[in-house]
Amino acid sequence: MPVSGKAALGREGELSFDPVTLGNPVSLNLRGVVGFTDVLIKIMVTVDAELSRAERAEALFEKAFRAANRRVMLSATPRRRDAQVKERCFKAGFPRPLDASTVYDFLHDRRLIVI
Repeated sequence: MPVSGKAALGREGELSFDPVTLGNPVSLNLRGVVGFTDVLIKIMVTVDAELSRAERAEALFEKAFRAANRRVMLSATPRRRDAQVKERCFKAGFPRPLDASTVYDFLHDRRLIVI
């Protein structure tokens, strides 16, 4: 009995897997492995996004950012500034943000950066 389908999981391709029977060897299908990995990545990204909204996560991010970066002056040019924010986050041990302007606002509000 299916729990979810490809549309509900945001998948374009078919989800492929073979039934598992106790005592028999498990056969893996590459398409099933890729699909399952995709679902796991979506779960991790969702949990990460929820954690990033938490107040404690902000404090940990600020502490790590301060430890890895001295207070720096960033470019006034938005495109250059976004690249600098991404590199500073990476230097602090975090992934480069997709939306650097939001991170920039956070860093600016906390006086971690100057323009």
